[in-house]
Amino acid sequence: MRFQLTSGSIVNAKVDGIILHLLQAGKKYPRYFNEIDKALGGALAKRLRDVDFKAEVAQVVSLNTLGKIAAKNVYVVGMGEETKLDSFAVSKAYAAAARKARSENVANLALLYSENKKVENFFQTAIEGILLSLYRFDVYKTDKQQSGIQTLYVCHGPQQTAAIQKQLKLAQVAADSTNLARDLVNRPGSDLYPELLAAACRRLFKGKPYTLTIWDEKEIKRRKMFAYLSVAAGSPRGPRFIHIKYKPAKPARKRIALVGKGVTFDTGGLSLKPARHMMDMKYDMAGAAAVIGAMQGLERLKVDVEVDGIVAATENIPGGGSTLPGDVVYAMNGKSIEVLNTDAEGRLTLADALSYACSLPRMSEVINIATLTGSCVVAVGDMLGAAMTNNEAMLQRLRQCGEAAGERYWQLPLVDDYRDHMKSDIADIKNIGEASTASTIIGGLFLQEFVKGVSWVHLDIAGPAFSSKDQLVSTKGATGFGVRTFLRYISSL
Repeated sequence: MRFQLTSGSIVNAKVDGIILHLLQAGKKYPRYFNEIDKALGGALAKRLRDVDFKAEVAQVVSLNTLGKIAAKNVYVVGMGEETKLDSFAVSKAYAAAARKARSENVANLALLYSENKKVENFFQTAIEGILLSLYRFDVYKTDKQQSGIQTLYVCHGPQQTAAIQKQLKLAQVAADSTNLARDLVNRPGSDLYPELLAAACRRLFKGKPYTLTIWDEKEIKRRKMFAYLSVAAGSPRGPRFIHIKYKPAKPARKRIALVGKGVTFDTGGLSLKPARHMMDMKYDMAGAAAVIGAMQGLERLKVDVEVDGIVAATENIPGGGSTLPGDVVYAMNGKSIEVLNTDAEGRLTLADALSYACSLPRMSEVINIATLTGSCVVAVGDMLGAAMTNNEAMLQRLRQCGEAAGERYWQLPLVDDYRDHMKSDIADIKNIGEASTASTIIGGLFLQEFVKGVSWVHLDIAGPAFSSKDQLVSTKGATGFGVRTFLRYISSL
């Protein structure tokens, strides 16, 4: 999509459609609405009365202007009550308006630059809603849909250009990075196994200010990442350890790591999943995709933080060399793990990935993101991620960035008493708890065993990483959840 800034009146915009938003604020309309309504001879206000428009979030009403103004159509979208206004409402409203316009084959749209004291970077959030809502994954479609919104005109005052350009750039980077993550997750497991994921990273980061290191099975074994290798043992397609390093041109103020679970397809291994739970397991690398998507955006944002993106990519499928339930494996940090369930595999890959991240010099913060536990969906549903930490202040900053991005996280406690559930009779630790209760927390406690000397946050995104239905901003399929949180958080450091 192209963007064009114009300081002219929106009434004179020669476009297919105009988007206007309205809050539930009594019977008085804002000035910009009245300006257009007057040019239309009162037809816009009458249209809203006729359909009993209540300005509920994402409620959209359209009106053909019949040539009375330059634009062919006006799209009025509700934003709900101003007291309840947040980034979710803003992005969802503009997503709904954009979808409505696209359904009517609109090629270009205009909107007014506006801000709201209640929502930081209101305009950026609105643009992200539009861009993310128009995402399509049609790689395998033979009949691809060509129609779509091509140009967005932004009408503004003469003193607003710099603010608009900054927020437009942030929105574009956030949407592009999120859509990259979506593309990776939406690809079938046969078309994005570890070697191909590594090849995709080579293409993405070639010629850019990144250092890319990729290890094959031989090097992974030399590094003594045997917990990770135990997951890959059944697959004929070898694992790939991917380390993407971004280093700013000027001296970095701090160094942090993003660690993503990269199980490109998860059958459960010998602890085989039921067929109905296996169909969508290409999305088990959504954490890795979020890391790769966020890393790709850092160069465009020119952040002055050194960031390491780390992915231990593997398949988890049964085979002749598969890890057996009851086997004992050793992680990179020397800790022994009794593997009682091969479907609790993500924590085994992350054990070595986290150990490696914490061993890097000058590392101050590590955030891991993973579709780790099915029980997380039971705990917080499919619209929130769960978060656990050893540093409350760090997590609160991260959650605030998530709220601004339209990605919410609910904190769960790391209760020490639950560590007893992981005690093994024959090893240091086992990879599942004794009971089915608190398994999301126990997953976090397991990962904490491999975190040393750094501030750390664990994000479990098993619910919001993949959507079974269209939710406007989050289209059906992969959502790219986590990317926008990371970009805002790193930019704020």
